[in-house]
Amino acid sequence: MTESKGRLFLARHGATEWTSQHRLTGWEDLPISEIGKEESYNCGAYLKKQGIVFDRAYTSDLLRASQTLDIILDIIGQKNLSIISNSALREQFFGSSQGASHMERRSTGFQMDPAAETAEDFRERVHKFFYDEINPKLEEGEIVLVVTHQRVIREIVTCISGNNGASTPDFEKWETGEVRQVNI
Repeated sequence: MTESKGRLFLARHGATEWTSQHRLTGWEDLPISEIGKEESYNCGAYLKKQGIVFDRAYTSDLLRASQTLDIILDIIGQKNLSIISNSALREQFFGSSQGASHMERRSTGFQMDPAAETAEDFRERVHKFFYDEINPKLEEGEIVLVVTHQRVIREIVTCISGNNGASTPDFEKWETGEVRQVNI
């Protein structure tokens, strides 16, 4: 990644009923819960207090991410911001394992559905989108907000850290509704 003049903020979507139940959500298109709405509001309030004005925002095309972004933009007064919603920012697809609880997955030895998206395919999808779409805007000096999912955030951080396609092993988990500026 070349030297960037921009600023990148990554936010994880607000909680859903499934995230509260520790279920593997994947591509299930669930709305955020009342807790998720509160988390999204708090995220927006934090950004507003910081006085950050975004040039553009990216979001997964899944409802929980787009709802979170809508609440954030409403709170910071940027409802007319240019938004790019893209399936490349979706969580990893887990096939028939989606909806399973941690206990259910443990009982099957954490075996994944053969139809699920492989970790390599997922990584390639996210890295390509970051380098083709987001990074050029950062290089142009834009202030960018990305609202997406836990594993997608991890892969974007991996892109920035320069780990040559390997996931960052010491990645610190983002809580639902949490936003951070990432050093680029």
